[in-house]
Amino acid sequence: MPTRPPGLIYAVNDSPPTWVAIVLGLQHLCVVAISFVFPVVVVRAMGGTAAQAEFMVNMSMLAAGIGTVLQALPRGPVGSGYLCPMVCGPSYLSASILAAQTGGAALVSGMTAFASLFVVGASRVMHHLRILFPTEIVGLVVAMVGLTVLKLSATHFLGLDDAGRIIGPESAIVALITLATMCALSVWGRGFPRLACVIIGMAVGYSAAGVMGLLTREHANEIVSATWIAFPFTDHPGFAFDASMAVPFAVAAVCSLLKNVGDITTCQKINDADWQRTDMVNVRQGMLADGIGCLVGGVAGGHGLSGSSSNIGMSLATGATSRTIAWITGGLLIVMAFCPKLSSIFAIMPDPVIGAVLIFVVSFMVIAELQVARAIQMDLVPKTFPPFPEREDLDLYALLEPAREIGGDYYDFFMCDDHRLCLAVGDVCGKGMPAALFMAVTRTLLRALQDPDCGPAATLSRLNDELTQDNDASMFVTIFLAIVDLRTGACTFARGGHNPPFMIPADGPVTMLPAIDGPLIGVFEGAAFAEESIALQPGDTLLIYTDGVTEAINPAEEVYGVERTRAQLSRCRGETCEGLLTCVRDAVTEYADGADQFDDITMLAFRFLKSTSNKTH
Repeated sequence: MPTRPPGLIYAVNDSPPTWVAIVLGLQHLCVVAISFVFPVVVVRAMGGTAAQAEFMVNMSMLAAGIGTVLQALPRGPVGSGYLCPMVCGPSYLSASILAAQTGGAALVSGMTAFASLFVVGASRVMHHLRILFPTEIVGLVVAMVGLTVLKLSATHFLGLDDAGRIIGPESAIVALITLATMCALSVWGRGFPRLACVIIGMAVGYSAAGVMGLLTREHANEIVSATWIAFPFTDHPGFAFDASMAVPFAVAAVCSLLKNVGDITTCQKINDADWQRTDMVNVRQGMLADGIGCLVGGVAGGHGLSGSSSNIGMSLATGATSRTIAWITGGLLIVMAFCPKLSSIFAIMPDPVIGAVLIFVVSFMVIAELQVARAIQMDLVPKTFPPFPEREDLDLYALLEPAREIGGDYYDFFMCDDHRLCLAVGDVCGKGMPAALFMAVTRTLLRALQDPDCGPAATLSRLNDELTQDNDASMFVTIFLAIVDLRTGACTFARGGHNPPFMIPADGPVTMLPAIDGPLIGVFEGAAFAEESIALQPGDTLLIYTDGVTEAINPAEEVYGVERTRAQLSRCRGETCEGLLTCVRDAVTEYADGADQFDDITMLAFRFLKSTSNKTH
């Protein structure tokens, strides 16, 4: 059962008051309406008429409304149950323009329907394909979508022309007023002002645009002259299929599919405080709703559709993720498909207002996805302690605290066979998403290449050769790798540029393992690594760590250092492995005294308890 996040005002299962839900639905409608520029671009690319553009926009509205309602269904085979409105998907834009220029609106309709069937088919087997869609890659894809939209947002925000020049200061002024209003209400607003921060900000932006001359009498006349009711079905262009268009639309469908996985994952994360991994069955249901909505768009003569990451970001920003809002948003979209007067209000939305809204909602979307990426990163490292509860010959604990939302440190441990345990701690150069991705690759390769019979040095050599291949970004990682024979306590280890671990003997002073030579991993192909062995006695403890521990700084920019770490370990040596790491982490936190965390902090403590040479497991 999901745990309700404390920051939500109306969670997914809540029912806001009717008038609040309607306002929130209108707010989401405003964001969805921005995407209806895509059908206009497609029609213009084929030299179509204003009537054709109006028809494609209206049919896209109808399909988006139906898809939004289906996506929010909480039970049954269709729908994820989340607030994830559908929009004209940017993934389909390039393929749709190509089809429009090749065969007109009829080919766009036919190929969009083809792509949607691809998505529908993929949804039926999605839960079996988790290995093909690793969540760290999905998270990156969705984050990149958000960053791409931010580029488009900046163009509208600053009022840039096709050559990237600023036309005048009016656009930037209106955009700043709009964005400042939304941010102020989101940060300092309470209750309804925070919930409706986007629609209030847009109203302020419309007013500012009127004062600055960006909205004119001609715009007002467009609203006045528009009819209240219209039924545009008689203008359908028909259907066509071209095999040469299958590949572009299949690629668009795959991009939409990946984005859908990321969108539903984000919805799961922001609606569950204890979220840890993607629910692929729920994703399958959401993907089916996504495919059906896109199919309705293709059959009706609209643009290809997909879920809206921007709307998900707005639901996080406003603290309202109730599915009731999705049903109202979907209903409003369906009504607008037959009401040109209402849709014309959104059609005249000033560019700087569009830019401000996109920047606001996409910023929250990127934040949400970085939080998902952090949870995904933590999902890559073992988190169940004790890890081997049936064994009485060891104690083991580890922790990882990224300096940013995501980082490049990692730890790992696993049994190579019945009696040999592998321990690894690594630190990738840099921070953020690139380091996290390189870490994920390193972890996967290390597990695949590990052979206890070859030894840690040979394993690091093979890992190094793999990571140096096509490493154009010149990334590298430091690793300490050890194999412990739990029958005897024999510990064989190798070091790839990493800090030597601390040795906390059952009796005697805290020391460090020999600092054997070992180059950075991923820099020089064919590099050699040295190997060393020690005999652990019952009660001996190894502390493997990254430099985020010893290089933590206080407000005076003084580092915590090796000696302080050694002294703290001496004071806490009687603790369990978990207590030992907690003791060190608390000491580092106290020393930092509020200073920013300099680097990721990762520690792994292993204690050899007793020989099992005469026992089997």
